[in-house]
Amino acid sequence: MRIAVNAMILSPHDTGVGVWTRGLIRALGSLDCGHEFLVYHGRNCGRLPEPTAAGLRYVPVGVPNAVRPLRILWEQAVLPRRLLRDGIDVLHCPAYV
Repeated sequence: MRIAVNAMILSPHDTGVGVWTRGLIRALGSLDCGHEFLVYHGRNCGRLPEPTAAGLRYVPVGVPNAVRPLRILWEQAVLPRRLLRDGIDVLHCPAYV
């Protein structure tokens, strides 16, 4: 199964949902369960956790996640098409998208 995480909420100085999302990515990166996890992230997301298993892949989207209107436009207009193109089965959006 291909599972995507929308990590556009991440910034270099996370609080709340950003901290939780980094913890989720760290945990997914340690799983060796046969699933593939794709993490879509913006340009200024800060340092991402190093995966310790082969099933985690980071996908930079080229959108500055700190510019809220661009982030929302990308999430609503571009992300759905990208998910289809990448063959994603499940999408997890931790930031109320």
